[in-house]
Amino acid sequence: MKQLVKVFAIVMVVFGISVSANAKQFKKFEPIQTPQPTNDPSKVEVLSIFAYSCGHCFNFHSEHMDHWEAPNGVDLIGVPALFNPSNEHLARGYHTAVILGIVDEYHPAVFATSRKNRKAVKDKAALAKFATAYGVTEKEFLDTYESFAVEVKMSQAKQTLKSYRIHSVPTVIVNGKYKVSASITGSHTKVMESMDELITQEKKTMGIADKEPKKVAKAETKKDEAEMK
Repeated sequence: MKQLVKVFAIVMVVFGISVSANAKQFKKFEPIQTPQPTNDPSKVEVLSIFAYSCGHCFNFHSEHMDHWEAPNGVDLIGVPALFNPSNEHLARGYHTAVILGIVDEYHPAVFATSRKNRKAVKDKAALAKFATAYGVTEKEFLDTYESFAVEVKMSQAKQTLKSYRIHSVPTVIVNGKYKVSASITGSHTKVMESMDELITQEKKTMGIADKEPKKVAKAETKKDEAEMK
């Protein structure tokens, strides 16, 4: 009898682990216990938190996030995490690129280069030289890099990590309410699926239309009326 009880107990433990694993596999997000205010209340905010030194982040961005186009009514904000002080220059470089308006080209290039040839982006001087390929001078980059505006963005990023209790990357935060990552959903592909679902949900709640009014169609109507006259 004791042997049967022992076997039953083992079966239940294994079953419990299996159920727990499956539940985790199909989980879409984790709610933020204390929702945080967003930068622009009129839009659905999506924070993409990453680190250039993180291989999973590189895969997520190069395979998914860098090819994703934020829909109407969505404010996409990149947040470089600073877990290792030796990578501070990369985080500052990202904010610098945002301010200079070159981040769309600069960001994926730094990601790829930091994986293949780290010396090319090893410090602020290297980043300044690297950035010249995207239409700015080394002086423009360095002046912005050392600016108060970048210092503010660095402080905001640190506060973001603290507010959302971010301890691993890549992580996506949707509208200050939901945390999504591969450790939650089971894969990067499912992260994107969950993110899109949450965005749709939040847009509906906020009354944000899926598409902008078709101004072209209105112009064509006026043209047709003119031709009829």
